Amino acid sequence: MPQAAKEPTPEQMRVIKRRVRIRFFCTAVVCVLYGSFALGYGPLQALFIEKTPPASNITFGLVYFVFLVVLFLLIEFIYLKVANSGERDLQSSADTAEQGRSTTP
Repeated sequence: MPQAAKEPTPEQMRVIKRRVRIRFFCTAVVCVLYGSFALGYGPLQALFIEKTPPASNITFGLVYFVFLVVLFLLIEFIYLKVANSGERDLQSSADTAEQGRSTTP
């Protein structure tokens, strides 16, 4: 018979809410950056087809795309570090509470 899920503690809920806030912020940043890249097909088309530097065959659009990929990976890495720090805080508080219970007669 399956066990009923436990209600999360207030500390767990705090960590979950923090993760959700950070995830929404990261998603908003990514959407804004994608939106600015999409403008390269419309009003900013002249900027995106400009050569960077002028003597090369590399366009600003290509440089911006590579920049976006690297930035998205960096944003994801930052999110994972911050989200896991909350998990470590939660684990350390659980360990402290467990130690307090084991030393109490």
